[in-house]
Amino acid sequence: MRRMKKKVLPYFLSCAVLLSSLVPPLAAAPNFKPGAFLRDAEIESILTDFISPIFRVAGLNPNDIHIYIINNSDLNAAAGPNYSFFLNSGFLIDASSADEIVGVLAHETGHIADGHILNRLEAMERASIMALAAMVLGAAAAAAGSPDAATGLALGGALSAQYTFLHYSRGQEASADQAGVRFLDRLGWSSRGFLSFMKKLKTQDLLNSDQQDGYLRTHPLTSDRVDFLSNYVAHSKLADKELPEHLQREFARMKLKMMAFLMPGRLQMQLSSDDQTFEARYARSILQFMSNNHDEALRNLDSIIKETPKDPYLYDLKGQILYDKGDIHSASSAYKKALSLAPEQTLIALAYAQCLLEMADPGSTMEAFKLVKTAVKKEEKNPFAWQLLAIAYGKQGNIGMSALSLAEKALADDNYPTAKEQSERALK
Repeated sequence: MRRMKKKVLPYFLSCAVLLSSLVPPLAAAPNFKPGAFLRDAEIESILTDFISPIFRVAGLNPNDIHIYIINNSDLNAAAGPNYSFFLNSGFLIDASSADEIVGVLAHETGHIADGHILNRLEAMERASIMALAAMVLGAAAAAAGSPDAATGLALGGALSAQYTFLHYSRGQEASADQAGVRFLDRLGWSSRGFLSFMKKLKTQDLLNSDQQDGYLRTHPLTSDRVDFLSNYVAHSKLADKELPEHLQREFARMKLKMMAFLMPGRLQMQLSSDDQTFEARYARSILQFMSNNHDEALRNLDSIIKETPKDPYLYDLKGQILYDKGDIHSASSAYKKALSLAPEQTLIALAYAQCLLEMADPGSTMEAFKLVKTAVKKEEKNPFAWQLLAIAYGKQGNIGMSALSLAEKALADDNYPTAKEQSERALK
């Protein structure tokens, strides 16, 4: 565990609300709480790459996609309002192939395109993001306090859902299945991954409901559905068509990365020392970081960067390791490089801004201020962004705007008493 008041720059995932005074890191890699929302620029970018083509052939706008990943081993995924996808880490890690993930995402897009979520939209829009995740996934979602937040953040407090809010009817499931395979056909992609996923679920169909994965509790499985998919794949000319190579590479990278952060022990047993693929070496650097072997992690990472110098997420990881090591200036340089290669990535911009705010010179403060002002426009419900903006205003002596930013942060955290208190401070 980290022996610091609040660590604010984990590279990949984290939970909790940021309430940080800025202090250098002392030791230890991130610790991730079960049930927490997980944020990572690279993982979200990969999933957007998976979903965007499906959205386009469905007549939907990929710019509207919102992705929420939950640290939960349950095999579940669900679509929510406002083009949101709630995906458990267990679903992403335990998927056997990119085809399985694409198949499920196509099915969930079918629910959106067919309007199945609109019936519940009004009630769902009144819910917080954390409550919404619990509703659509039909599982308990809890984010307890943790010292880890920044590139990762949690969007709410603790909550336990005692009921399944979005339980689809059999007719809606069949309709989404048909829409999903139709979308995949339009892309020239096979539906075999979705069939493979459904067959996995079929093995659980006889279990008690409390032993089943959440997907079965929210998406009723029938033999008719499996029969439909089996027949469809059997007669499809695309049955054996491989997904684009870049999606398969991204899947392998995402899976090993998530395992390295969330299940390092399991990955260490699975990862062969003879495996020298890019993905394996990348994951090995994260495993070394998680074991607090910063120098070895950096040496391995630098060798990968030398081979692929234009990969922003390698510099993103380097920044995290250097920050965790206490080398703020070097971390800042790594994040600056990452942002230059991926200027659209708000989470990387926030990581870079955090480093700048820890420096003493006014120029760094102003640069951080500009970055964070842009970030809150893109992610107005990001508590960490508002926290950094409050710090930037405070460093400039603007106490009123600092308090107002803390009020916005409290609203993003659903902490209404603190929001009221900080708003009153801002008016003084």
